[in-house]
Amino acid sequence: MSTAEEVPGLLVPPDLEVALLLQTVWDMLAMGGHWPTYERVDRVLFHQHHLDIATVMSRTSTELLRGGRPEGGAPPRDDGELTLTLAGAASCSGSGPAIDVVVAAARLAAAAERDLDPAEADPLLTFADVARELGIDPSRARDVARRSGLLLVSEPWTGSNSLSEDSWQLRVDRRARPYAGVHDLAEYWGRRKERAPASRDTRQAAPAENIIQLNRRWRLGEQLGEGGFGKVFVAVGDDGTAVAVKFVPKEPGAERELLFARQEGFRNVVPVLDDGELGDDYVLVMPMADATLRERLFAAGGGLSVGEALAVLIDVVTALTDLEGQVVHRDIKPENVMLLDGTWCLADFGISRYSDASTATHTRMFSLSKEYAAPEQWRLDRATSAADVYAVGVMAFELLAGHRPFPGPGLHDFQEQHLTQAPPHLGGVSPQLDAIVQDCLAKQPKARPTPVSLLQRLEHAATPKTAPGFSALVDAYRQHCEREVAAAAVVTAQDITNMTKQKRRPGLAAAASRTWARVSTTLLSTVLEAAPGVAVYHLDDGGWLVILDGAALELSTAWPVPDLAPRWPFDVIAHATVKVVVHPTHADWEGRSHSLWYCDAQREGQYGWFETAFMSQHGGGPQEPFALWPEKAEGALSDVLASTQVAWPFTELVPGETDEFGDRWIGWFGAAVKGKLFRPSFIPESDPAGSWRRA
Repeated sequence: MSTAEEVPGLLVPPDLEVALLLQTVWDMLAMGGHWPTYERVDRVLFHQHHLDIATVMSRTSTELLRGGRPEGGAPPRDDGELTLTLAGAASCSGSGPAIDVVVAAARLAAAAERDLDPAEADPLLTFADVARELGIDPSRARDVARRSGLLLVSEPWTGSNSLSEDSWQLRVDRRARPYAGVHDLAEYWGRRKERAPASRDTRQAAPAENIIQLNRRWRLGEQLGEGGFGKVFVAVGDDGTAVAVKFVPKEPGAERELLFARQEGFRNVVPVLDDGELGDDYVLVMPMADATLRERLFAAGGGLSVGEALAVLIDVVTALTDLEGQVVHRDIKPENVMLLDGTWCLADFGISRYSDASTATHTRMFSLSKEYAAPEQWRLDRATSAADVYAVGVMAFELLAGHRPFPGPGLHDFQEQHLTQAPPHLGGVSPQLDAIVQDCLAKQPKARPTPVSLLQRLEHAATPKTAPGFSALVDAYRQHCEREVAAAAVVTAQDITNMTKQKRRPGLAAAASRTWARVSTTLLSTVLEAAPGVAVYHLDDGGWLVILDGAALELSTAWPVPDLAPRWPFDVIAHATVKVVVHPTHADWEGRSHSLWYCDAQREGQYGWFETAFMSQHGGGPQEPFALWPEKAEGALSDVLASTQVAWPFTELVPGETDEFGDRWIGWFGAAVKGKLFRPSFIPESDPAGSWRRA
């Protein structure tokens, strides 16, 4: 079954409190076999979730829920029951089997009406008929029969029908004809929208006074949709420009300026063409989008190609680079990404700030877009641009895999998954691209890439490159094979608000280990791609060693580092080493090794893997330059002239990529295999001055 979010035109809950109300109604139906009363749902919401049902129902459309009391958003029923529509049920966990029955019933009803002899009476369709079609044993599916029968009552093509405790039957007439051949909810809903009576359509007529005057005059048309923070109408300007007009209710606790955020100079955001106030609403006028990203995903039937996904992500992250430090969106998801004139743009970043400010702290968790919310948002911490990067990571996973990294389905399931569970790795993409997504989904905000860094990495991933080091190793391996032929031869979720540096270290160490594993895997896979027959040795410490014709390339595991403060100018979390060893014929020089430190060497609080190396003031050692453990490198980083000095500038590694770092090392290894790697003529080879933070 398609999820509610994947069905174009199907109204979905505007916020998590409404979603919780609908889920509660469905769960109580599942437990009791009948629609629950308003009073029973009220008690559950109040005692289990501290929610006021009247407040939540005032935001709940009758296209999702019916019944209740007059003060609610839905008209009352005489029996006091709350009932879900098919759209309301579609947003609930556990409703899939019943909705599948409704869709199959429509398909069978259309077939029965088509095959009917004109002289005969209307055919009768039963649950047993549908169960056989779906391969269900009717005697073991009484609950499904009951729930599907209750949902069928409100469908526009059903007429006279009867419902028992464990079955149902209905008479079929011409109204079922449009549903011939439907197989899923999306297809069913598309035909239902086209043919259902206007009173059942989610679109509503514009207000009677359909001319509004802001800075410009606009003529309102039909209502396009409704969410927790506003209604949206089609409108046309005096010059014929078609636009979307959003009415946002004025809410206590939220200032006007939060809604009307400055947009000048921001690329790839949906612009506000006009704005103002009308009565109890703020009004925003925006261009009509060609499509939303959610609609594109639905049209694609799942994920997108790598090329198309990268193009979308680059457009979105370009917007984030401009917004960084000024506006945090807080609600990035495919529904808020719009296609305008060939560019994917962020929409509603003012709405998200307004929503956040006008929602009470204790209920804010229920207003999150649960599928995309960052761990710190679940903890009710202050959101920064890192929360937007996390949401982009979830969206990137969805674009590439066709599903989200965390399946939920319930509110607290999502909370647990975002806070504690590591995301799965992406299949069918490069290690480089998988690493980008994994880094965006880091539990620690400071372990995620900045928008600028993320944009650079995405652009890099989208641009094929010719790597000279890779080519050098391919050539070296080819020569090796010719000679042989000739001779016949995981941050945890328990991070606390305002953590101290010491409490933050375990989470950062976990991020360091996870990203280092990807660096290691990527480099080794590149070596094996270039030289598939090379000997590989996996070391006890978790590192690896490859040997070819007496030359070797070695990469260690990542080791944790004790806190070096206050003696150090920056914070080092973990370290590793990379080494190339030349052929033993080099009597006085064994090769070179570099240090790799997970630290905030250049920007305080911004952690990543940095490559560096050291040299002795006296020179001439067997390894030059050489790696050092951080504990032994204090003198080299001080302002005092020491016997050991920095020989390689601190250079940040981009996890998952082989360019620069990876290509350089496999190039050195290829040269060593050929016997053409020598001690550097000058050290340092590049000026390291200014490449790390001073105390």
